[in-house]
Amino acid sequence: MFALNSNLKGLLIIRSIVIALQASAVFYSDQVLQLALPYKLLGFVLGLFVVINVGLYWRLQLQRDVTETEFWSYLAVDVIGIGVFVYFTGGASNPFISYLLVPIMISATTLPRLYTWCITGLALVAYTTLLFWFIPMPELMPSSSGHIHDQMNTGFNLHILGMWLNFLVSAALITWFVVKMAAELKHQQQQLGVLRESTLRDEQIMAVATQAASTAHTLGTPLSTMAVILKDMQQETNEPEKQREIHILQQQLVFCRDAIRALVSDSDPQLKTEQLGLHLFFERLLEHWQLLKPEVEIVVKRSKSECKALLLSNEGLQQAIINLLNNAAEAGGSSVAISSEVSSDQWILEIANKGPGITAELKERLGLEVVSSKDNGLGVGFLLSHATIERLNGAVSIGNATTGGTLTRIQLPIRHDR
Repeated sequence: MFALNSNLKGLLIIRSIVIALQASAVFYSDQVLQLALPYKLLGFVLGLFVVINVGLYWRLQLQRDVTETEFWSYLAVDVIGIGVFVYFTGGASNPFISYLLVPIMISATTLPRLYTWCITGLALVAYTTLLFWFIPMPELMPSSSGHIHDQMNTGFNLHILGMWLNFLVSAALITWFVVKMAAELKHQQQQLGVLRESTLRDEQIMAVATQAASTAHTLGTPLSTMAVILKDMQQETNEPEKQREIHILQQQLVFCRDAIRALVSDSDPQLKTEQLGLHLFFERLLEHWQLLKPEVEIVVKRSKSECKALLLSNEGLQQAIINLLNNAAEAGGSSVAISSEVSSDQWILEIANKGPGITAELKERLGLEVVSSKDNGLGVGFLLSHATIERLNGAVSIGNATTGGTLTRIQLPIRHDR
């Protein structure tokens, strides 16, 4: 919509120039050529256009986006206005008739195809109408052999008919080719925008990955130390509750150790993809996550079709989904709802919590950049998860659930084992 606001400023300038040219032509016709024209009516038309232009200038001062329909209406007013002006000054023989191409060109480079064809049709109707109904000006006729109405008795003046045909062809070419070129340019700009965002995200991921690899080597020693201490503590206590807590900590240490080893050994998980049974993958995913978050209450809804589905996975997919589960748990309190559905070619995993939800500003930035938001636990984890899932031709989105809280939706391609 910002582009339409900018183009509306250009339309205001073009209108002002055309009004000045028309006013100069009327003044020259009256004072120099002394032509017999309805000057009061022409003055009224020009005055009305000045008022419309002032209104357009005032509209631009409002802090409100211009819609496509509104912009189209301004162009339609231009077509009708030039048609009225030309009606009083010779009709289709008036050189100003060519200005009808200007709204078509502006529409073709700014508005969608349907709007442009409507402007083209309106301009063609105006031009065709002015071939038959107008106040004649003999001085503008290309031939001095007589009045155009006299020539119409035996056929159209070939010059006027040729002008009309030229306008028809020019308008059609502009509408067809310029609209197509504008759409292609817009598509290319969108593609470049997506590429720039992807490049920026990949650079951030590379920076995070480099830091993570360095940190992985550093964490090996303290994890080993913690494992030794936990083993000693386990031998020193006989309390069942303490034993259970120590066992949970040992399991989580093993999980952390395995994750660090995978990070160091697998520099490019995308190259090591494999097909796994979706049911088995999901079982392992829930088991590992419950080891990390035993205090979180989960409600799982599963599909019976999981047993027959195969999922393309890699070393990073499980961790990517665990990151999203952690975000949901940290932002939504002690309860998380997980829903698994299988369609003909997709696995749809939805993660919902009862937290405060997500703001529109944060939603636009997630997955494109590192977001510092410690309160709700979204940021680097979501960025890495988003990139991992996209590499597997999947998609991840996050928004506010209709029942409150945040809803994360993951879609991954699957195939069915026959």
